[in-house]
Amino acid sequence: MRHLDLDVLLALSGDPLAEPRSSTDIARLTGVTTSAVNQHLRALRDAGLLTAQRHGRSVLCARSELGDALVSHGFTGRATG
Repeated sequence: MRHLDLDVLLALSGDPLAEPRSSTDIARLTGVTTSAVNQHLRALRDAGLLTAQRHGRSVLCARSELGDALVSHGFTGRATG
């Protein structure tokens, strides 16, 4: 998993970001373009790490149970040692 994937995953839940976010919100929080965020959101959704739900004209994303479990167990996406 690339570093931005983790940043996007972390931005989707937890204090103070406990509610679903749009790709525009996540782009603002992570400091990257909305296009780049959308690519990472697609990869995370395909991996089962987030859910996406249409809300009017926006698609709101939130971490899935699996995504929550990875983050709560200290997954960093980086090798240690």
